[in-house]
Amino acid sequence: MALNKRIIVNVAIGDADSWYHRGQARLFQSIKDHTPNFGYVAANLISKKTPLEAAFPYEEKIAAVKYAAENGYTKILWLDCSIMAIRPLNDIWNYIEKNGYYLYKSGENACQTANDNALNFYGISRDTAELYDECASNVVGLNLDTEVGFNLYNLWISSLNGTANRGVKFPTGTQRLLESEDPRFKYARQDQSTLSLSAAKLGGLKMEDHNHFVYRDEAGNVPSETAIFKLKGGY
Repeated sequence: MALNKRIIVNVAIGDADSWYHRGQARLFQSIKDHTPNFGYVAANLISKKTPLEAAFPYEEKIAAVKYAAENGYTKILWLDCSIMAIRPLNDIWNYIEKNGYYLYKSGENACQTANDNALNFYGISRDTAELYDECASNVVGLNLDTEVGFNLYNLWISSLNGTANRGVKFPTGTQRLLESEDPRFKYARQDQSTLSLSAAKLGGLKMEDHNHFVYRDEAGNVPSETAIFKLKGGY
């Protein structure tokens, strides 16, 4: 069992020189720069995917969070390879401790980004999904020692047992229609969609705005006092 209950989880996929691996190294270095001795990190390296695995994009993110929980970690912070820390992580950990989870809005609603597989898995109609925000999933916090965090975690990982995360990363028009013919549906976000629907099943959990982020390096894009992360993107 884990002695330190906090863990940062990240997965890099592709060949060793892929931008995912370079982004992972950049992420870890940025954390070390701002939070020396930050502790435990789970990094699963996947060189190739089978055709079946490729049909479930990003599902390895959920599996990695599950692995961390099964190894005794109860305060889990998922960070994508596209993320950089620009300040110490104290505030985000405190938020997760206090609120039981951390989610922030993507700017879309769950109706637009959940395909029929995901909606059917969670028993949510597209009309109902339209009432709920979609969260982003590049930064996700879970506190399994709280009821809300534990329930959100269980709903999200339950998607590993079905086809809710099945979809095409960058669908053509024809591929999109295979996932849903509803004109409100734009594209599936897989792990992001199932996390958003999990939050909806819990009554529509509060999601933060983008106050903890600064975007890339555009001119004049100065981090606010609350910004902890930079959404850097790929190389």
